[in-house]
Amino acid sequence: MENTEIKQLVQSFASCQTVLIALGDETRIHILMEMLKIAATKKRCEGMQVGEIAKISSLSRPAISHHIKILKEAGIIQCHHLGTKNYYFLDPDDTKLQDVIRTLNQALAISQKEKKEHEHP
Repeated sequence: MENTEIKQLVQSFASCQTVLIALGDETRIHILMEMLKIAATKKRCEGMQVGEIAKISSLSRPAISHHIKILKEAGIIQCHHLGTKNYYFLDPDDTKLQDVIRTLNQALAISQKEKKEHEHP
């Protein structure tokens, strides 16, 4: 295995770290799943307010706001403002998620290559 492949993989994981951390929490996954459900039922997704998310979870508004902040900082969701109301929705530019998928595929390819090298000396 080439050392440059591993260095590149380490850099890829480092650049995806914020998204991986955001996705590593069960509550945030639940929030994303609820957003996907809402988006699937509407022709145009207006997003969800913190209060709506709190109703479908057992968390307080401050706890939901904390998780929303992490998802926003990771680039997974966005917010649009309508008057004094904030609506959160999945970021239609899925670049951050595509980067994670690309990195995981890169890790899988290296792992499979390493496995083949050990099978046939």
